[in-house]
Amino acid sequence: MRSDLCSLKLHFFLVFSLSSYDFSEAISLNPKYMDAYIKRGYSKSYLNDYQRTIEDSTEAIKLDIKKKEYIPYNNRGLALFHLGENEKSLKDFDRCHKIYPQFSLAYHNEGLVFSNLKNYNRTIKSYSKAIQYEPDNYDDWNRRGDAFLRLNKYKQAISDYDRALKGKSDDYITWTRRSIALYNLKKYKEADYSWNKALEYNPDKALEYNPDYDYVWYGKARMYGLKTELLLAVKNLKKAIILNPKYKEKAKTDDAFDLIREQPIFQAVLFENKWAAHYFENH
Repeated sequence: MRSDLCSLKLHFFLVFSLSSYDFSEAISLNPKYMDAYIKRGYSKSYLNDYQRTIEDSTEAIKLDIKKKEYIPYNNRGLALFHLGENEKSLKDFDRCHKIYPQFSLAYHNEGLVFSNLKNYNRTIKSYSKAIQYEPDNYDDWNRRGDAFLRLNKYKQAISDYDRALKGKSDDYITWTRRSIALYNLKKYKEADYSWNKALEYNPDKALEYNPDYDYVWYGKARMYGLKTELLLAVKNLKKAIILNPKYKEKAKTDDAFDLIREQPIFQAVLFENKWAAHYFENH
């Protein structure tokens, strides 16, 4: 699968490189060919040549006598974002909105900027607009859900993740984020289901995506503790502690473990008994 992905990336790299060359040829024949500047700028963006994207988009804007072209503002805004020029980027997206208010991609890209600025309320507004004009784009639902999660609005986050999963049911990132929201609502059984779905779809990447995953493991441990399933509780607690040592102290007083806390296996994990290490190496 990895080789297929590399081949696909190489394919698109060659396509956009050739496209850029063709548009350059067109511009050399007609220096006022506005569409060629727009399309070459887009190709350069794919090739991560954001400065050239800005230059070509700016030239296209200058050649737009009727002032009706919104695409170069969107392309330039996204390139400026990639170069860390957030405020200039937002101004371009605003110009794009004024020319064509129904262009959902500009709201999507604007949301990226506000999220980068940690202005999650504005992020939500941007993705709400994007969803309004393109309701089937699962990525917009997913990203708005992330903004809700950042604001601890867990019910709204879950609702958006559910909608996103209708469009892409195998997205391990969405399943993981959903499990975090459910855990914070103390819906441990549902959180466990979501987490297991994330592991099912991408076991290698699920734990790498976000450091917050430590409390997903802790949530699983709590759930098994409440059910007095000792071995499963201890194994998940150990994983949580490896990711974040704070859970060792937290587990000593968490009432979810009251019924199993005095068990030797549980005590061994809390106090780093060598026997515990030997036990887990063989189970």
